[in-house]
Amino acid sequence: MLILILITILLALVTLGIGYYFSNQVLRVNYAKQGSIRVANLENLEVFQDFSKKMRGEKFIVQSDFGYKLVGKFFPAKKSSTKIMILAHGFGGYKETMTAYAKMFLELGFHVIVYDHRNSGESGGNTITAGIHESKDMKKIVDYAKSKLDPGSQIGIFGISMGAATTLLYAGCIEDGADFYIVDCPYTDFFTEAMYRLQEEFSYIPSFARKVVAHLGNLFIQWRSGINILDASPINVVADIQSPVLFINTKMDTYIPPYMTQELYNKKQGTKFIRWFEKGDHGKAISLYPDEYKQEVIKFLANIHFNLDEQIYS
Repeated sequence: MLILILITILLALVTLGIGYYFSNQVLRVNYAKQGSIRVANLENLEVFQDFSKKMRGEKFIVQSDFGYKLVGKFFPAKKSSTKIMILAHGFGGYKETMTAYAKMFLELGFHVIVYDHRNSGESGGNTITAGIHESKDMKKIVDYAKSKLDPGSQIGIFGISMGAATTLLYAGCIEDGADFYIVDCPYTDFFTEAMYRLQEEFSYIPSFARKVVAHLGNLFIQWRSGINILDASPINVVADIQSPVLFINTKMDTYIPPYMTQELYNKKQGTKFIRWFEKGDHGKAISLYPDEYKQEVIKFLANIHFNLDEQIYS
């Protein structure tokens, strides 16, 4: 009897430990407060600060509907412009990691907005929610962008990784509030991505057990944050996006499998384009192919008859 009790207690402790660990990996509780811009990434911070000073970046703060502040930078275009681009960073990232994209869109004549998602960088909030709450926050950023422009101006949104998934969730189930979207290495749904990460990082766990672990972790996530990661599923809403979408990825992405980009592209209705780059791991296309990346964006904008000032980027 005692042995049975001890085994039961041990199994309960193991279950609690697995659930807590999995949920913590997703939620990153109080990640921003602990200093999400790590010492190892200070180079990104310094590059961004120099860039911000040179390009006259203006800090702004927007209030989230969830009660915290969203912090970002607004970069005015070099010349008078009626175009603005919103940039959304990935999981565990922050606005300072988006310098290359900000530079590219400024060169194309856009005003540019970069901002920190909830529980990232300087923004508030104490959990990351895989795009669920982030997509609602994105609406607040879009509203802010519209306040900076005259009526009839054009808005685009670019997202990478979780920022790409957030962009698709925003456009598919919050509002299709931009004229176009560019998404680099998005996931189809976060639960499947979590299963994939378990497979890659804990290959010794049997496949049937990984699904149990993921569902157990999701229960803990619901208990700790009130969200269900099954709702972080761009694949379920991408067909509802009316505006054009450009999908980008490398064929060698080992963090979010490339087939997810293809599935999202296949599911999207209406105007859509996809570009594959041969080499490069997760989110590395722009650093390995900067010129080709920029030309792909230009081609996409030309294909959707988006007005670009050729004098700015030629």
